[in-house]
Amino acid sequence: MKAENKSKIPVVRNKYTAQFKEQALERADKDGIPKKAKDLGLAESMLYNWRAKSRQTGQPFEDQRYSKPKWRGLNEKTPDWKRKSPF
Repeated sequence: MKAENKSKIPVVRNKYTAQFKEQALERADKDGIPKKAKDLGLAESMLYNWRAKSRQTGQPFEDQRYSKPKWRGLNEKTPDWKRKSPF
């Protein structure tokens, strides 16, 4: 039996600009992630994730936006019957 979610409050997700992320990480390098996360009202995990992504790609956040991997489900070799399937 599933528990019903009785609250109908929509989840609001903030989108942060690439410039904001870069500046937040620069400040976090100086003062530490826990302190900067608290000052900026962010979860520490968000700053840690941004830092990991920045180090992993080696690119500024502005450039990362354009290098997202494509969805692997369909490509030019996928048969037509599979492309038209509603499932």
